[in-house]
Amino acid sequence: MTKFSIILMFLFSVMNLHAERTVKLKKTVQVSGSQVLLEDLLIDSSDLKEEEKSLVILKSPIRGFKNFRPVDIAYEMQLHESLLDLSLEAPPFVKIIRIKDINFVETFKAYLKARLNKETPWKMFELEIEFSPSDITTITSMSGCDYEMVSQRANDELNGAKVTVKFTENGSSRGAVKLEPIIRRKILAITLKTDLTKGKIIQKSDLILDRVWVSGTDERFATNFVDCIGFEAGRNMSAGSRVVKAHLIEPVYVQKGDFLKVSSESSFLRITIDAKALSMGRRGEVIRVKNIKSGRLLDVVMTGIQTAVVK
Repeated sequence: MTKFSIILMFLFSVMNLHAERTVKLKKTVQVSGSQVLLEDLLIDSSDLKEEEKSLVILKSPIRGFKNFRPVDIAYEMQLHESLLDLSLEAPPFVKIIRIKDINFVETFKAYLKARLNKETPWKMFELEIEFSPSDITTITSMSGCDYEMVSQRANDELNGAKVTVKFTENGSSRGAVKLEPIIRRKILAITLKTDLTKGKIIQKSDLILDRVWVSGTDERFATNFVDCIGFEAGRNMSAGSRVVKAHLIEPVYVQKGDFLKVSSESSFLRITIDAKALSMGRRGEVIRVKNIKSGRLLDVVMTGIQTAVVK
């Protein structure tokens, strides 16, 4: 996540310190009418209620395009009370493009998705495509034409591809164009079955597997139960939301002043001593403890609730 996104998430959730849902804005949004709905703006709106998806957030430009600052979009969103629990991730700006013949663009997008779904590496995923402004200009200039994908090559990050498409009209070639759409894939990710409050230790019964949109090597979401079970919720999370790994923290195994068992092992001997924690310790953390009997200070690694091993 960029520094800009973190700042924006704070600005948007400052009125509600218990923000539970995180949404991400598209870089480019294409519309045909005068209104821009919330679901038009978002990469994945599946965490939203149906009535939230249809909320009008912006007015589109009369023609051409207009760039909107994410902070201004966030302001318009927070005017709707039901959205106050959202945190927002965003690019530096969002480009809203008013397209006269949006049906042609959508038809072409459906064709391209169907063709890519037959090609490596895309054929194993459900896909979504987002065109850049230059791609949209190219496509709309070919309105009324037939088309055929000639080649495609995925980029190294798997968040897009260079695609060559040949356009024809009435059997006559109109030439080939090169497009570079953003491509998103749907993967299995961990989703919450129940609401979680900050500080709760996550159990398997709290989780299910669901599908989520990602682009490139996006690794924000937990994709395995082991990524979550036993961790502490770092914030309030609502049922149905995807588990973001950054929102999970290692559980506290010992508090400052607590007594704990510390083990020291060698090839031939295992010794366990009683010690006192000089600071709070989470799973896997190194903390300093005091040997109760000798008074010696030791650095230990937390391995369990009130158990540790000498570092």
